[in-house]
Amino acid sequence: MVLVIGVLSLACTSSGTGRGRAPALEGRSWSLDLPEGWQLEDADEVVSVFRSAGVGALQISAFAREKPFTDEHLQELAEDDLNAGAVPEPVQLGGFTGFHVSVSRADSFWSKWFVRHGRQALLITYNCRAAERGSEYDEVKRILQTLRVVEHCERSGT
Repeated sequence: MVLVIGVLSLACTSSGTGRGRAPALEGRSWSLDLPEGWQLEDADEVVSVFRSAGVGALQISAFAREKPFTDEHLQELAEDDLNAGAVPEPVQLGGFTGFHVSVSRADSFWSKWFVRHGRQALLITYNCRAAERGSEYDEVKRILQTLRVVEHCERSGT
């Protein structure tokens, strides 16, 4: 059984005040650095990351289960895209492994990463209008290269 968890529940965020450190977004067992100008919106089951003057949105959903996720579980999450002909490309984002697919439909572009680490899986999507794909896509890929596994998250007193 897969349980969708609130990505930012019990989370910590860094203000980025450390010298040379970008602000960080941390979920239950993952962390992501956000460049200046990017902001987030936290809903119960998904975190959206975007630039206020940007063209698209990066969204992260987390899944947890009692036993470790496998590649087969990721393929089940991506079943619709794979059945529609999307070609998976292997990917490693920090301690998370899995695959990436890109899909263009009508005038929209979707890029999806299906990654796992232990008992956690992340579905990460980026979408925008197809004509604007190149505007921030390289920056989105750089953001995803900062993804890392967080073993323990402590809150600082505020």
